[in-house]
Parts: sequence; C-alpha cells; structure tokens
Amino acid sequence: MKWKTNIVNANNRIISLSDVHGDIHSLIVALRDCAKVIRKTNFDPLKLDHSLEILLEYNLNLDLNKEIPFYKDDLDYEWCGEDTFIVICGDFLDGFRNNFGNYRIPFIDSRCDHCMDLEYDQIEIKIFRFINSLNEKAIKYGGRIFKILGNHEFINLNDNSINNYIPDWTKSLDNYYKGMTREEYFRLDNEGDKLIFKHGAGILLKINNNIFVHGRLDHSKKFVDYERINLILNDKSNSLRHKTIRELNSSCSITTWGRKYNRNFNNYENEKDLSNNQTEKCKQIRDYLEKFISGIPNNKYKVTDMRIVVGHCPQYLNSNEYYQSTVNSTFTKIEENGNFEKLSLPIRTSKANKSENFIFGIGMECNKKNLDNPEEHKDYTDNDDRIYFDNDERYIYKVDVGSSRGFDQRIDRTIFTRDYEKVNIGSRVSQVLEFFNNEINILRSTIKNTRIHQLRQEYEKYIKDKSINELNMDINFENYYKKKYFKINKS
Repeated sequence: MKWKTNIVNANNRIISLSDVHGDIHSLIVALRDCAKVIRKTNFDPLKLDHSLEILLEYNLNLDLNKEIPFYKDDLDYEWCGEDTFIVICGDFLDGFRNNFGNYRIPFIDSRCDHCMDLEYDQIEIKIFRFINSLNEKAIKYGGRIFKILGNHEFINLNDNSINNYIPDWTKSLDNYYKGMTREEYFRLDNEGDKLIFKHGAGILLKINNNIFVHGRLDHSKKFVDYERINLILNDKSNSLRHKTIRELNSSCSITTWGRKYNRNFNNYENEKDLSNNQTEKCKQIRDYLEKFISGIPNNKYKVTDMRIVVGHCPQYLNSNEYYQSTVNSTFTKIEENGNFEKLSLPIRTSKANKSENFIFGIGMECNKKNLDNPEEHKDYTDNDDRIYFDNDERYIYKVDVGSSRGFDQRIDRTIFTRDYEKVNIGSRVSQVLEFFNNEINILRSTIKNTRIHQLRQEYEKYIKDKSINELNMDINFENYYKKKYFKINKS
C-alpha cells in the first residue's frame, strides 16, 4: 500500500490524535469511546463488563514469542467507522519516563515491584499490530488509519539514547522478540522498522485543507520535498533511506522536533524572537504557511482555508493561569453522557471568570480573523470582567494532551482533592479532534470513563470509600483487579 502525501476531494470524516507513547488503553479509549470507530460486540463502555476486560488484559499479557496461545492483533475489535480517516500524529513509542509513573502494586507482576500501569510484554509491538490490523479492516469500508512519524520513532530507528525510554526489566531481556533485544527490534532494517512502515507512514500528510505533521512545518522545505522524503522512507531499497532517517532523528529536524507552534516555544530555531508578541508570531506562521501552500501542485485553497494539526506540544504542561489569559480559548460543552463529551469551537474568553466553560485538552492557536486578538464585547467596560467574542477558526490545532500514563506524576495522597483529579487526570483524558461536515469538534473521554478503562492502580489504591462516594464512583477498583488478575493467573 503506497503512501500518498496529498489527498484531495475527500469527503471523509477526519479524526486526529497523537502521542500515544506506549499506552494502548489510551488509544483504545480514543478510538472506541471518543471517535467511535471500533467496537466489540455487545460492549457497553458505561458498564464494567468483567469478562471483556479480563479477556483484553489476558491478551495484552501474552508473550508474542510463544505460538500458543495465539495472540489476537485486533484484540477482538471490529471497525465500525465506515470511511472515517484516522490520522495519528506521531510518537507511538516510548511510554517509560524515569521521573514519572504510577507504579503497579506488587501483586500485578512478580517480575518487578514498580512496573507502570501501561507496561505489558512487547506492548509497543502490540500497538503497531493493533493499528495495522484495524487499518486493514477500515480500508474495506473506504476508511484508513494514517501513521505520521514523530521524533520518538526516529530515535528508535537510529538506536540513539533509546535506553532513556525503556524500563529496566525490558532492557534486560535478551529475547524481547524473536531473539532480539528491545533496542535491536526497532532498529533500522529490523522487524520493528518493517512493522512501523507496514501500510505506509510519513512525516507529513495533507487531506484537503488539513496538514498533519508531528512537530511543525519546516519552511525551508517545499511540499515536493516532503513528498520526496515520504517516498524515500517507504522504499526499503532506496540508497538515501538511512541518511534521511538519521537526519530526521536529529534535533535540527524542525519537522519532527520543532515546537514553534506551541505558545511557550515562541523563540525557536534561530527565528525572530516573538515571545512577547503573539500576534506577530501568528502573522509569521500565517505568512510561512501561505508560501508553503503556494508550492502544492494544483492547490485550490487559500491560506485562510488551511489548518495545521500537530502533536509534540503537550498541552497539559501549560498551567491554568497561562492557559486562561485573554488570548486563549475556552470551549463549550454541547453533549455529554457517562463516557463521552463533545465540545464545540471556542466561543469566548473571560478575564474575570476564568473557570467558566474552561476545559483542559486539545489546544488551538492563531485566530484566522485577528491572529489572537479577540474583539472585546462593547457592553462590558469593567476591566475586571471583559468578555471577548472568540468563535473563529485557528491556523494551528494541537492534539498532544499527554494521555499516556507514562507521564503520570507519582501519587501523593496528602494533596488528593477533586481539583487535583481534574488537573492531573481531567487535563489528560483521551480525546480526538474531529473535522466533519464543516464542523470542528473535540471528542473527549470523561474522567469517570478514564478511571475505568485507563486505570491508575496506585491512584485508586489511595481513594477510600468516602472519596469514591464524593466522586460518584461505584466501583472498588483495587478489589476488582485483585480478583481479575487472580483469574488470569489461574488460567
């Protein structure tokens, strides 16, 4: 299956997310509960079906080196998204971080007393096999899952500082898969390389007026340069492939490493320092984008039609105060049920009432109409309560919300409050950006759904009955998981 960098005249619903970082539960929640493109027969996400959850965990714990029992790449999920396009904007790999992590309680895994919740045998292999299996099903309906590659994919392909992102017990395995170590498996020209590029992968994708990339556009490159790079990456026989992959792994590669499109990275790559002038920064981004699209063959779009969707810019790292300034957007909740929230485009910002309608998650930047200077409502003259209309589209959409549990802060029970949960889990629930029928929406998992299907076991361990009642939770997770893993081990 050939990679196509420019897809035109597509009427498909488009869903985008990024930065899975080894957390397959986050990916499943995004595709199943938010995008609603995969399902299990008779599965109700609002109910904790013990048999289905146990089978999922059982499957994820299987060793791929053993032929029996047979591992199911699709984890028993079927495609129900019709012709939806899913675009995942990079960083599938590397869920481990030394300074983060809710560690597993010891009864989960006898091999280590401090494994993270997202760790399973060969989990990163299983994530790519899951995506590739779903993609084969989606293609039959006119859909597709597109893999945009991020800096972590190129780190692994080049075997460069990879040990910083692998837990100790995985690093120590001589037979991670088929006699290879974890480092060897994803190295260039080995099994992991083939798995990543199965069905095609690239560093940039254009679908109609939407451009998807992991870091940012490199304005020293033309669109035809990106097409050429994508062709090289997907051609194992090309003599330039090794050199190209090494270059994309370098921190000098703006496409895979650049963060200029994030608000707190204004001064970047020796470009003019615009850190104190958001409007000037957005003007520069718009002008660069206009020049870039002028080089796209047969392009019918104006710069004001275009959007750029990126990962790599973790939105949860931005503080409340920083994100609630008058130039930032709030969102309106327009639909909600027990496991799902649908949010509209931003409608206004308020300096005084910072909490009103404020919901963490996918970020937007550079208003197309006024480059992030929203118009002040004339009826409000009090400087402490200014209301701004803010219902215009943006040039930049940032879908990295840090949903992987690899970025969880270690739990400190002394600071647990409802606000703590909202900030540290609510800001990072699985969510996707949707473009469909001239609408742009954010589709998010709720905190309750996240706690059920993307479990933090140490976190739940610290929550006593009183806290569970206050949070309207009706499941004792710790006892449930003890029973569940007992059943798995017995089988």
